[in-house]
Amino acid sequence: MPLPPDSGIIFEDLSTEQRIPALFNNVKSTAYATTLQLDQSGIMCIEHLMAVLNIYGIDNILIKINGEVPIFDGSALKFCEMIEECGIEKQSAPKKKVIIEKTVIVRDSKNHEKYIKAEPFKGFCIDYFLDFPEAFGKQHYLADFSATDNTDVFKKQIAPARTFGFISETKELQKSGLASGAKLENSILIDADKVINTELRFPDEFARHKILDIAGDLYLLGAGLEAKITARMTGHRNNIALIKKILGKSATGV
Repeated sequence: MPLPPDSGIIFEDLSTEQRIPALFNNVKSTAYATTLQLDQSGIMCIEHLMAVLNIYGIDNILIKINGEVPIFDGSALKFCEMIEECGIEKQSAPKKKVIIEKTVIVRDSKNHEKYIKAEPFKGFCIDYFLDFPEAFGKQHYLADFSATDNTDVFKKQIAPARTFGFISETKELQKSGLASGAKLENSILIDADKVINTELRFPDEFARHKILDIAGDLYLLGAGLEAKITARMTGHRNNIALIKKILGKSATGV
């Protein structure tokens, strides 16, 4: 549902009617997906929808939902189609933006070779490096969303990239209460050194999906980001840690 200027992105739990602003300080969990929680209400798996709202420039919206954002086919394409079908209204309030003025880097506490950083950049782009076992090897993809046709770039190059995971992680996902809508056809399942249930849409689909996740998580700043993001082998936890470091005043507009 549309909201007036300066409302922000708000999720509403259908069962409790609790409203949860889509902001980093309401993140409850980053295990396998990003989950928001306020009081006793929580919304799981928000990152794909948040990525679409980010790239399409949607600042004010109310999303009523029960528990978990739909997975659909494991990508963000359906959300793109839904937004384009209903249309976007330009509002009079100026767009909120966070501009990186000096490099901010967060290294993983357990492995310093894993990191995510934000650098000064005129626009917004994400550069992701993934180092998987030999069967998949090193993957790298750079997505630049700075151009005026950024939604088209996103829809064709990033939104189709699907969630992936190892068979060994399935039980942990279910223990966490995630993936309640998961089926064989809406995620890429990896067993040892091969994909077992589908054909990849891109040779580097895993790296592209990580870019999708980053675009969604970073929108929990509550504003668009002007920066170049470079990440290596990172996940949701690292993305939220970067937000917290950015908010340490290494940028304007925060």
